[in-house]
Amino acid sequence: MYVLLPFQMISAQTLKEIKGKVRDAVTGDPVSQVNIIVRGTNRGIATNSTGEYSIQAKNGDVLVFSIVGYENKEETVANQPSLDITLTPGVSKLDEVVVVGYGTQKKSDLTGAVGSVKRSLLQQRPAATVAQELAGRIPGVNVSVNSGRPGGKPTIRIRGNSSISITNDPLYIVDGVISSIEFLDPNNIASIEVLKDASSTAIYGARGSNGVVLVTTKRGSRAGGKVEYNTEISIGKLPKEIRVLNSKEFFQLEDISYQNALKYDTAGWRAGAYQDPKLKRTNPLLFDASGNPLYDTDWQKETMQDAFTQNHNISVTGGDAKSTYGVYLGAVKSLLSSVYLTMAGFPLQLGAAYYQKAADKASEVMQSNKYSLFNSYNDFHNPAVDNTGENIFQVQFTALVLPSLWQQAIVPYNKGISAYSGQSGAIFADVNFVNSFESGDKRAQERQYFYTKYTLHSNRSVTIELGNRYIYKLFDSLAQNSTASSGLNWTLMRFPEILLIYAEASNEVAGPTAASYEAVNKIRRRALLPELSGLTKDKFKEAIWRESFHELCFENKSWFNMVRLRKAYNVTTNNFDNYVGHKFSYGPVLKEKELLFPIPTSAMQTNKNLVQNTGY
Repeated sequence: MYVLLPFQMISAQTLKEIKGKVRDAVTGDPVSQVNIIVRGTNRGIATNSTGEYSIQAKNGDVLVFSIVGYENKEETVANQPSLDITLTPGVSKLDEVVVVGYGTQKKSDLTGAVGSVKRSLLQQRPAATVAQELAGRIPGVNVSVNSGRPGGKPTIRIRGNSSISITNDPLYIVDGVISSIEFLDPNNIASIEVLKDASSTAIYGARGSNGVVLVTTKRGSRAGGKVEYNTEISIGKLPKEIRVLNSKEFFQLEDISYQNALKYDTAGWRAGAYQDPKLKRTNPLLFDASGNPLYDTDWQKETMQDAFTQNHNISVTGGDAKSTYGVYLGAVKSLLSSVYLTMAGFPLQLGAAYYQKAADKASEVMQSNKYSLFNSYNDFHNPAVDNTGENIFQVQFTALVLPSLWQQAIVPYNKGISAYSGQSGAIFADVNFVNSFESGDKRAQERQYFYTKYTLHSNRSVTIELGNRYIYKLFDSLAQNSTASSGLNWTLMRFPEILLIYAEASNEVAGPTAASYEAVNKIRRRALLPELSGLTKDKFKEAIWRESFHELCFENKSWFNMVRLRKAYNVTTNNFDNYVGHKFSYGPVLKEKELLFPIPTSAMQTNKNLVQNTGY
């Protein structure tokens, strides 16, 4: 009794309860699931949802606080009754995790085959495309280019080919969304993970049978704002010239061929089936009196030259405790070109200087080679190519999580063709507008920009006439046919708009040029229309406006163009009327008050100094 009691008293004094709270050193927010271990023992605990913890320790013990995404911290227990801790976010700790199908895991905990490439490694060897950045980085991933054309699409194979009849391409996931990596800017990538076996790709089902490439793009940090600038300068050289005959050798070969005809086709030669090539060498501009060539031009040297290339990329990222953001150069320059074009017109009318600014910014986007027109209009309503190709700037949606509500508005009312229960039929195309497209314009053909018939939802083998021209341009077939939930993004800025901004702005400054014609003709070639040429400045300007009304229809662009130009497209005459007084083919007449929207009543009640716009 007398022996045990002192021991128990000492034990009670030695081990005590330490309580505290763990917070983020930057935001001050509680950090949950922080591992707290008494170093050298097996005693440990994790913080709860409010960042609080309670652990048994004695004076002199060292508590180790750790969690992925933060720097580890150690604190020695003294006589304090509580111990509050702040943890500093640490980017280096993120190297411990890799992205997998269901989220992230510690790399050491993975049982599946996953290859990971972080941004620090990607920066060691700059590349023009994401596929090129993967080449030679991950075992079992083969990247090859089977096309000799500039910008030829690379082929990616994960652990070889698995089929001879269907695609062997892997599934591409960009920031959690099935997409394409072909037009992603490598400068905007934070990491790439490749899932190579069945256990890693289970979440994607059969679509992941050829492997999955997960791309995580850069995003804002809650630690504060950051501006990042990257520049690349390269010189492209022809690695090897093709050995060809010079002029003298070519004509010698031609003479030998003629002589061989006598030997191997004597009858044909005697019948005059072959002509002596020397008789054709009489043009004094090309041959001398003896029939020898005057010129010996090496066209490879004449047409090939070293290509000097510059690529500049700037991004702005940041955030706070509640949100993060990222803005990238292509979208910023695109929006600036549109802003400058608007400022050049009504109501500010800043004129030539701002037309030049608009043309310059649009040109920078065009010359960046980051954007290009889709080959098919079907890609307009293909969620797999969101944020790629000609989609410069989009509002993001995810089916079943944050779906787009656009689809219900573009299906005809009560026709029974859609999986959506609510089919408002609120938005459709006026027949006169559809008829204003040029003859042969692919955009006006069935199931390009518009559709007039579709199958019944109850029986997809039965097709019905809809009685009007409905919008197929942004029609999500998967949502309409089965899921009733659309992940199709809403596009705020497409590459064709940049081409048209450049054409209009540069025409205002210097009249029609080869470059401005080419900008418009890229759009027209895709629509299977003849190219424009030989127009006056005014005629070319109207041709650009007309192209804009057709190409960008139902994208919330036409109204703002009408206000900017003070002109309205007359679909009946194919000309442009003054905005005020223009009568739409379906009845309404535009009034001056409609150049501005009414100020909301709530805003006027809040600010008594506001005066309602004229006419409202």
